[in-house]
Amino acid sequence: MEKLQLPLLWFMLAAYVGALVVYAFSFWSRNQKMRTLATKIVYIGLALNTLGLVIRTALIGGLPLNNGFEFGLSFVFAVVVAYVIVEKRFHLSAIGIFIMPVVVVISIWLVSVDLTIQPVMPALRSYWLAVHVSAAVVAYGSFALSFAVSVAYLLKDKKEVDFQSRFSQELPALKVLDEISYKLIFIGLPFFDHYAGHRRCMGRICLGRLLELGPQRNVGVNHLAGVCGLFAYPFLERF
Repeated sequence: MEKLQLPLLWFMLAAYVGALVVYAFSFWSRNQKMRTLATKIVYIGLALNTLGLVIRTALIGGLPLNNGFEFGLSFVFAVVVAYVIVEKRFHLSAIGIFIMPVVVVISIWLVSVDLTIQPVMPALRSYWLAVHVSAAVVAYGSFALSFAVSVAYLLKDKKEVDFQSRFSQELPALKVLDEISYKLIFIGLPFFDHYAGHRRCMGRICLGRLLELGPQRNVGVNHLAGVCGLFAYPFLERF
């Protein structure tokens, strides 16, 4: 099954690129049938993406969240799933032209990285890794789609005075775009907060094991990590 990964990634990339091209054509030609076709192509790409995750899960014997490639594959999956849900809920297929470039760029990177399965570092062998990375995937997926909706909002707001503009006619009302972007951020923020908080805790533990300071080989590290966290916290909260 390991040899199936790369061909599957190429087919997935082809589907997402095809969807982007068809979305762009339908947006500028205002052809609803082409837009429906583009959404169906997205479903094909999503099915291939899901199959890739299933194969990777079977190969490593666990959730595919252990390295950059697996995170990227899961991230693309989360973005597309979020888009499909929003598209179905709000009939917002016009946003496809804004979110698919993000998906395509990450997919291009995925086909260029090393797919070799390597053992997880001993310091990362914990069930918290799956929780930590899963939270990051959900958060980043929601934020990526919110970014696409926000770009659409800005373009429509700029062209609102021109009623003949494609942005004015093809995109929904500004209030709808604003509401969708807000809801996506509202969904992603708790997961990102968990991800950032757990990252600080893991950094403290790993630092303690690495330096082994103090009488108990951890007291000095705890104090050091606490001081570092005190100064780093405002910056972490910004991001």
